[in-house]
Amino acid sequence: GELKDHPPFSSFYHSRTYVTEWFCTLSTYCPLGVGHDACFAGVILWCSAYYWPPPEMLRAWLAQWPEWERAADPPSWFTEEWQRHALGLIPPELLPVEVRPRSTVT
Repeated sequence: GELKDHPPFSSFYHSRTYVTEWFCTLSTYCPLGVGHDACFAGVILWCSAYYWPPPEMLRAWLAQWPEWERAADPPSWFTEEWQRHALGLIPPELLPVEVRPRSTVT
């Protein structure tokens, strides 16, 4: 068949569905660390917002932010650099209320 018919070039593999299904729900290892949260954090760091999961899924995941901050041993990927990056990209309405004032999205 034509090149566009091969899986790597199909719309599924270039879609938000792929990113959401693979990186945000199935994958448990990425360069940021081990576990679903590390993979989800990688999506925020490395993918265009176009490929992010649906807003309700992103909001639910980000609801953990205050817990990550309060943790005696926060996730290894939850660095100041990751937080700055996220606060500059994530629309404030998706962030937990207590985190929103730090958003730099205009």
